[in-house]
Amino acid sequence: MDPDEISRLVNEMKLSHNDPSDVVNLEETYIRIGEERLAQCLVAKVLSTKAVNIEAFRQQMPRVIQAERRIDIEVTGDHYFVFVFYSLRDRNRALTEGPWNFARNLLIFKEPIGRQNPRTMTFDETNFWVQLHNIPLAFMHEELLLKLGRQIGPVVEMDRGENGALMGRFARIRIRINLPSR
Repeated sequence: MDPDEISRLVNEMKLSHNDPSDVVNLEETYIRIGEERLAQCLVAKVLSTKAVNIEAFRQQMPRVIQAERRIDIEVTGDHYFVFVFYSLRDRNRALTEGPWNFARNLLIFKEPIGRQNPRTMTFDETNFWVQLHNIPLAFMHEELLLKLGRQIGPVVEMDRGENGALMGRFARIRIRINLPSR
């Protein structure tokens, strides 16, 4: 087939004209289905300059997250993935218990919001657990530990241990860390 003919046929397939009669109105049912599906998903980005082995990624990530139920992982772009969780518990674990890594590269999960395109989401921060060691017992209290944690970044949460006390060999604080742009 002639290349000009192929080009003409491809151009005819595009929906690029803006005829108001071509607008599709979404019924509430479609919006609700989309919101329910969104509640099962997380968007992830592997922070790496190297290519990601997609099959290895799909096989290893459910084990890394210690998923109890099935997870579908779809590629949405270079280093971008959509995870569809079939367990809310698994989804929450992936979102809150990181940081995660794949092949020694940081993996960041974010909740998709509304009609946001996964490839345009920003992955410029993540949370890390930080251990504060050698703190005298008299200073192992929330006010001082929060002040120390804020020296690193915004404090997201503090691990109070099984009995709720801030006692032990070290204090554990979850801090939001800004990542350098790539």
